[in-house]
Amino acid sequence: MADHDPILALVHEGWEHLRRQRPVAAWASWRRALRLEPEHKAAAHALHVLANAADLPLAAQIEYRFLTTTDDARRARWDAAFRGRDLEDLAVAAGAFAELAEADPLDARARFNQGICLAWMGRNADAVAALDLAVGALAAVEPGTAVDAQTLAEVLRQGAGAEPLADDLNHVVTIAWSPGDDPADFLDRRADVRAVDNPIDPLTGRPELSEARLYEWLDRPLEAEASPEIVATFADLRRVRATVVRLQGSLRLSGTDPVLLEEILAEVAHRVAGRVASAGRSATPLPLAFLDAAVWAIRMPPGLDDEARGRLNRSAVERYYEAAWLARPRQGLGGLSPVEAGRLAGAGDPVARIRLEGVVRLREQLGERPTTAALYQGYPFDRLRRRLGLAPTDPDAVDPLDAASMSGPELDALDPETLDDYTLADAYESATALGDDTRTARFAAPLSARDPASLGRLDRRALFATLVRSELANGSIEGAMARLDRAQAVDLALHSGRDRATYETWRAEVYVRVGRAAEAVAAYRGLAEGSPGSAIALDAAETLLDAGFEAEGQMLAREALDRAEALGDDTAVERLKAILLGEL
Repeated sequence: MADHDPILALVHEGWEHLRRQRPVAAWASWRRALRLEPEHKAAAHALHVLANAADLPLAAQIEYRFLTTTDDARRARWDAAFRGRDLEDLAVAAGAFAELAEADPLDARARFNQGICLAWMGRNADAVAALDLAVGALAAVEPGTAVDAQTLAEVLRQGAGAEPLADDLNHVVTIAWSPGDDPADFLDRRADVRAVDNPIDPLTGRPELSEARLYEWLDRPLEAEASPEIVATFADLRRVRATVVRLQGSLRLSGTDPVLLEEILAEVAHRVAGRVASAGRSATPLPLAFLDAAVWAIRMPPGLDDEARGRLNRSAVERYYEAAWLARPRQGLGGLSPVEAGRLAGAGDPVARIRLEGVVRLREQLGERPTTAALYQGYPFDRLRRRLGLAPTDPDAVDPLDAASMSGPELDALDPETLDDYTLADAYESATALGDDTRTARFAAPLSARDPASLGRLDRRALFATLVRSELANGSIEGAMARLDRAQAVDLALHSGRDRATYETWRAEVYVRVGRAAEAVAAYRGLAEGSPGSAIALDAAETLLDAGFEAEGQMLAREALDRAEALGDDTAVERLKAILLGEL
């Protein structure tokens, strides 16, 4: 039995690596166990489990091998470096390859092999650093191998030991109340916060966190009942801004988007002003099985059939990857967003192109997993490659005339005036995703002038915000006001003026920005009169004061105070009194 102890230790070591998100190191431990005993059942079973894990991307499961050198001079150096060394010892092998790469920085294959050794050892952060150097050296001469190295690095950066290098994170904000206090009951009164069932412990069959209450904080309220005649579009989806765990004395907010969490934290702080004892923040890498969790932070209207759900899932994938994901900086891209890396790649930077190819390849592998195939609905990642200016793997997968996934240069070649309403809307959304206001305004301007029905599926507030910013950038205040007039006309035609308050707030803010305080006051007063509460009046006073309009701000603050006192809004009264006393 004693003879088996070292092998069992390796098997257990492998499972520990896997638990800590180091599947490449787990593979190496189990392979070493099989070298010691080729028929060892536990080690063979573990490798089988890893190779068939339905929730892992392919790059986390495949067998990696050393590259050989094809250069005669380098082969002689490699032979000399390996002579007398036990390359079965991964630390020894990593050291030998590191020496070769340091002596010859162009020996990219040695650097790649060093990275593989470090990955097998579970030294993920060091492996990522070595593979990054390998990508730089391989990009122009062996692009295929370089993409392999980048894709592997994307897996390794999510593992234990490489936490500071991870790009896909779960962000957590924990808010603690004062002892004996619990002001979080406001959650039960918010239409955009819904209670959800606690998860069930698979071993006991009982709810986990039985002392907690769980919620989802959505971007908009979700319909309570099914509508049999509903024909849902992407605009009908609700996005989960945060998952909320309510315990006695604290709230725990978590999600993949730190910006959304900070927005919610500000809302909570406003509701429970002065009653928060502490607020802590943390972030941990997402598990490899949930790297695409942000894609699925959506909730659908009730009453949909399977076909409608599949269509909306596909829309969610397209919108996430081709718009939101593109704009977020990634350490795997040297701190650039995919859009920025795409621009460099388009300008002829081979390293930027390889890094981007590897990052996209891993996302593609996430979509190919058996566990997510039904959710991705056959989404071809060549749409994403096209958007970023990368070469497709299957040129037939994407229609070249489809404006919905065009790249910047393709959009710039279009004449917006010649496009039909549907194609123009697609081109506008593609331009928006690429984050260039000038390009976006080229499509937004003619689109805004067309039949309001052609804007029905779009985020109209974002469209008109682009046009207002464009007018202001050109110094045209009256042009900005004309855009707001058109925005309100469209909103009136489509939704009976549902967003009137939003556009009137923008109008007031534009007046503040350009120094026209009297017109800003008039706009804010109109807004406050149509509002049932005192929040708009309070915000108006603070906006004017922040902009340096002391007299106008104080005047609105006094008016807001009278309103808040009449409404019995004690929180607003306290804040407005502080403003008038000059304490804020």
